[in-house]
Amino acid sequence: LHCLPDGVALVGTDLSIHWANACLRRWFHENELVGQNFYNAIGNPDQIGSGFCALQTSIETHSAHSETLQT
Repeated sequence: LHCLPDGVALVGTDLSIHWANACLRRWFHENELVGQNFYNAIGNPDQIGSGFCALQTSIETHSAHSETLQT
């Protein structure tokens, strides 16, 4: 996961980042994303499409969801 060309983060139920790979850290010019709220850390992006928070929905339903964010 650390070497993927995609940004990857492990996010807890409180939406805080527990781990982020190098790609995600480079995108947001942050060496230390751990401990930050995911959405705050990436600049409170606009959601495109569905209108629901995929992270919160995944937590509530215990299933995978996706969303597109414009940063």
